Amino acid sequence: MKKVLQVCSSHEAYDCIRIFDPFKKVKEQLKNDNIIVETTPISAMNLQLATKYDISLWHGCMCLNVYSVLKQVNFGLYVDDLMTDLNPGNPAHPSKAEIEGLKWCYKNADSLIVTTEYLKQKLSEYNNRIFVCPNLVDITEKHNDSKNVLYAYGNSHSYDLKLLVGMELNKDRNYYFFGKLPPSDLCVYTRSITDDITVKTNKPNVYWAEIQWNYEKYKVWMNNFDYGVGLVPLQDNEFNKCKSILKFIEYTQHGAVSVVSNVGAYAAIPDNCCVKVKDNWCEAIEYAFKNREEIYKNALKFIVDKYTYNNDAWIRMYRSI
Repeated sequence: MKKVLQVCSSHEAYDCIRIFDPFKKVKEQLKNDNIIVETTPISAMNLQLATKYDISLWHGCMCLNVYSVLKQVNFGLYVDDLMTDLNPGNPAHPSKAEIEGLKWCYKNADSLIVTTEYLKQKLSEYNNRIFVCPNLVDITEKHNDSKNVLYAYGNSHSYDLKLLVGMELNKDRNYYFFGKLPPSDLCVYTRSITDDITVKTNKPNVYWAEIQWNYEKYKVWMNNFDYGVGLVPLQDNEFNKCKSILKFIEYTQHGAVSVVSNVGAYAAIPDNCCVKVKDNWCEAIEYAFKNREEIYKNALKFIVDKYTYNNDAWIRMYRSI
């Protein structure tokens, strides 16, 4: 029997796996191979626990105080973002010590697990044992006739927001920003959507929610919020070229159409499955609404074919590590 321990470097990441449990179906299939996969938050991690497993697989950025454990056990590292290539001025940029720690992990991990071929290529200078395991989802067709627009994002995408500065707005739509403060030309005064969402905007149809990354609330918001088009603005840089198309997948799960920058993995999405922005976000958004039935149908088929649990990349990885 092989025992694998998934270690989450934050309670947020642990909650994500606990609540969404994206590996549930994978783990059920692995039992047939006599492979047991369990999950723990980093707060419970120590050398005594690690040695009970054949290998520990770490999710999220590494914490400096765990290297003493990693040096004594077999470990794999799940890498979704190449944080070492993040713009130094970005609020999510790691410290010099954290960057050196990440590079040590890249070099010394038994295996690296990434979401894109480009990220594999970037990390190949550190490690030659890299598995490409795309984000997998359960997805069913969902009817959506909302007129609203949403952009949900984290700190690492603060620079990408600049692409939306000066974006022309359609007065018949509501625009929702879930994450950091949206472009300054949209933000002046404060009002409230719900008890736990604060909104700052100088436009009556633009709303901002500074989401605390509580995955339980995030799941509820993403599943129940009223929007028909989701935005994915991305600056053309190495960090974004390494990103997966997870946001496109999330929007499609909701029944929404994605309007995206033609960067990295998003550039490889078939043109009939999303709207790729050339220079005018407003025109792209309106095109998406006008043609959303056909675009959504194509996007759904694309995800079903490539990003559902029929894809056995994760199974093959767990068998090999």
